[in-house]
Amino acid sequence: MVLIAAVVVTDLTIRDVGAWWDRHSLLGSFVTSVLILGVTIQLVDQVTARRRVKDRKRVAAVQALIVYGQALRTERVLLAPPDEPENGDPNSEVQALASMVLTAAPALFEDPTARDFMEKVETFSSLLYRMVRRRGVEISEADRARLSQAKTALSTAMSPLMSRLQPREAAALEDAAPS
Repeated sequence: MVLIAAVVVTDLTIRDVGAWWDRHSLLGSFVTSVLILGVTIQLVDQVTARRRVKDRKRVAAVQALIVYGQALRTERVLLAPPDEPENGDPNSEVQALASMVLTAAPALFEDPTARDFMEKVETFSSLLYRMVRRRGVEISEADRARLSQAKTALSTAMSPLMSRLQPREAAALEDAAPS
């Protein structure tokens, strides 16, 4: 764009430049064609990049929703009374959450909103992991308070990602998410 502006300005302001282009019309035609091709390529590249960013935003939202569902399931299993057999094993739930976080990380890392969610889910999952490691020990009120605070931060970070999805899609994904 700078090159095009420079050519136009010099052509309009310096009389000898205009005369030179008049004497070399074939070269002028070639330069014009190359500049038009360059501008066209730039425009197509910008449109393609915007579409790619839009598509990635939806992918990041879906990945985040799946991870969010697993994080909530892991918390529910961890905090449930140990005598309820249908709840599942906290160790395997934490492992599943860690696996999902690692799998989703590439889709979430490039997007600033999704990266914020990623930071919150890492904090939340590390608290869950520490609690699972101390499974035989009663979960203190301080631990519950930290977990609740981290869960609130996680839910807050999830909200802008949910807005990227159609309500029907979000409802279907929430139903399919681990419960």
